[in-house]
Amino acid sequence: MTDRDRLLAELVDLIAVRTAENVIRALEAREIGPTPSTSALAPILLNTKAAAAMLGMSPQSLRNLRSAQQGPLAVKRGASVRYRPADLEAWAAAEFKPA
Repeated sequence: MTDRDRLLAELVDLIAVRTAENVIRALEAREIGPTPSTSALAPILLNTKAAAAMLGMSPQSLRNLRSAQQGPLAVKRGASVRYRPADLEAWAAAEFKPA
């Protein structure tokens, strides 16, 4: 393994740890998620921007993961891509293990 490969692997590990910490903080504080609705049918799907915020990453990073089929489960309705909060939590829990 070259020095470049080692540095890249370390960078990926650091990003994963930082992202996991952001997800844990957000879930504990419940700062991120759908806003309460006055209707009986509160929104249950998040757009890419809200989902990325919940995961502590940029919307473009989430799009890249989806394109590579490595991200959380996404659903499409027409041209819109949406995420279920439970799918985001499950993906984050499986993807990011504590060190």
